[in-house]
Amino acid sequence: MKYQRNRNQSLTVRLTEQEKNLIQSKAQRKNMSVTDFIVLSVTEQSNAAVLKPLLAMLAVLKNKTEHLKERFDTAELCEIIDRQNDIISEVKRLINRG
Repeated sequence: MKYQRNRNQSLTVRLTEQEKNLIQSKAQRKNMSVTDFIVLSVTEQSNAAVLKPLLAMLAVLKNKTEHLKERFDTAELCEIIDRQNDIISEVKRLINRG
């Protein structure tokens, strides 16, 4: 997270030594500060909570287009299905990113 933002708030938490070491180790492995690691971790979890229902809606849409393909097998419909698959793959990647 190498962008400029006004960090004028602080948060104190109590951790075990093991928890603290784990957080510091994971941040270091990602070449991040502990603050950036924690903020990114929380943001990613929030994104997953938003993206999972979207993925479910995309699955329903994919199912419907697959049924249409059985009835009307056109190049245009195949292109739509390919694009849907690309979107589904990207949403899955974003959910599983870490």
